[in-house]
Amino acid sequence: MCIRDSTIGARDGIYDFEYNATLAGQYTLLIADTISGSNISRLSLYVTAGDVDASKCSVEGLGIAMHVHACQVAQIRVSTRDSWGNLHFNEVHQLLAVFVGGGGDNGSKKEERQETLLVNGMHIGPGLYGISYFARISGAHRLHLFLRQPGIDVSVHNMLDGQVLSVETAAEIDYNWNRRYQESVVQQNDTFRPAGRLANTKFIAIFVAFLQFPRSAEDFLLRCDTDPDARTVVKIDGRVIFSSSSTYEGVFSPSPSSLRRDHVFELTYAHASGPMAFVRCSWASKERPELTRIPPASFSRTALVGTSPILFDVIPGFPDGSASRIIRRRHEYQVANWSPVAVFEIRDSCANLRARGGDHPVVLLDSDISTVVTDLKSGVYEALVYVKTAGPHTVTAYAWSPQSSSATSSAAQSLIDAPWTADFVHAAASKHSTLLVGTALVAGVTAGTPAHLILHEHAALSHINWNKNISVSLKLVQPHGISNVRAWVADSSVRASRNLRRGRLVIRFILYRAGIYQLRVFLNGSILGVPVALQCRSGHMSASWSGVRDEPLGRYIVKARDEFGNSIPVGGEAVRIRAQGSGLVSFRNNFSVT
Repeated sequence: MCIRDSTIGARDGIYDFEYNATLAGQYTLLIADTISGSNISRLSLYVTAGDVDASKCSVEGLGIAMHVHACQVAQIRVSTRDSWGNLHFNEVHQLLAVFVGGGGDNGSKKEERQETLLVNGMHIGPGLYGISYFARISGAHRLHLFLRQPGIDVSVHNMLDGQVLSVETAAEIDYNWNRRYQESVVQQNDTFRPAGRLANTKFIAIFVAFLQFPRSAEDFLLRCDTDPDARTVVKIDGRVIFSSSSTYEGVFSPSPSSLRRDHVFELTYAHASGPMAFVRCSWASKERPELTRIPPASFSRTALVGTSPILFDVIPGFPDGSASRIIRRRHEYQVANWSPVAVFEIRDSCANLRARGGDHPVVLLDSDISTVVTDLKSGVYEALVYVKTAGPHTVTAYAWSPQSSSATSSAAQSLIDAPWTADFVHAAASKHSTLLVGTALVAGVTAGTPAHLILHEHAALSHINWNKNISVSLKLVQPHGISNVRAWVADSSVRASRNLRRGRLVIRFILYRAGIYQLRVFLNGSILGVPVALQCRSGHMSASWSGVRDEPLGRYIVKARDEFGNSIPVGGEAVRIRAQGSGLVSFRNNFSVT
């Protein structure tokens, strides 16, 4: 507390002093004789918070965190404070939150979707307000938070160049720039000087506020009185009520449903010439036909709260099978072969595509035969299945969804269009029929490790000369790209099996990039047999290719890769962490390798 006395020049033994307290709370004021040092009086003072300063209000909560989940209720909390940061709890204010954003894929064919949410704040305690909202579209969002306060925003602009001359707040529309100029001369107050000088210049004054009409469904007469050389335009909710010079009137009829809400009021006053400059607005109604000035209680304005607008991201919510769908499938497949049984995408309950991947969908045949599901890291997954026996099989795809944000258990939900019946049949004997066997087809291969498959001649191929040119093609199909592949055929196996009734061919290869490959065998340039899918897994973790990313709060993430740069999608790698230095460093045991 800062105290300034005025003991010099005191009259009749009466002294006064001024104090300025910036921190609200209980104070004890001691008044003492400076000569004798004895206390004259002891006073108790209680300092309350000043008027609310919207720029000093604080906003916090998980609803404005870096990542907010879509399709879930998010909450924020606002504390109203004065210009010194004191919590203001003497009055109840109105808060309005406007959430604007989106852009994520929500299942529509449009590239971007936007959403706008209007939410009123709820008073939950002294100086505290709660705001709950429900975002449906993933993507970048902005929060515009407004505090409703009494008053009208007034901005004055130079008519010639548009320069802003003054910005202030008015209680009502009863402006006389001549009177304000006279007051400025007497008071020598800089607040009035800029507006006072405008009485002899060309300027435009714009009044903007929310206007609340009395709750009676009838016609309201609006009137503005101005100087003869001025021009006035009045708009309500964007509609022109009147536009004229001098004195003019207009009628506005609010609908019964709009009486409970505020209307946007705009008044533009243009002063072109003359020594007089004033504007005054009044209204009347059938219930009160006499014209009266619009009371200050009918006007209100909004001010941005805190650091508004606040930027944050809305990410897709938890997987929801009822919103996920199969985008590609067939009804007939071949037995004894890896077949792409389905391609599907995982979405949340608001149909946002979970584009980052990382989910663990399950595809089953006859409820017990599991398939190999490949995460394409785009919210899209492909399921491969190997069936040995021909016949119809029931295919079902599931998405695993947590029951709540804090639940440890989860529930399986079947995808749209699931289950369905798929027929697995034997390949018809033809000149293009072959049979590939080997553990690599079932268990896959490891990057950088030699592998082989055996190509057996079908009975219908007995007429083919196996000594002719045979080539092998291995193409990386998932993830998309060109791989470093070595593949060759051991011709000695062909020659060794010349006297056998069926030929036998050994295909040896090495793959270096993890993913799903398509293997094709060619005989004299023509494809031999049907293409088969082959999975290549990443190898063991390599220290030279793995990396570490640091995050806030002393958290580190280890990105595991093998010696060929392939990401290792599963855990289980052994990582040792050691800190060097003079201090003592402790580690938690619950770290993981991703």
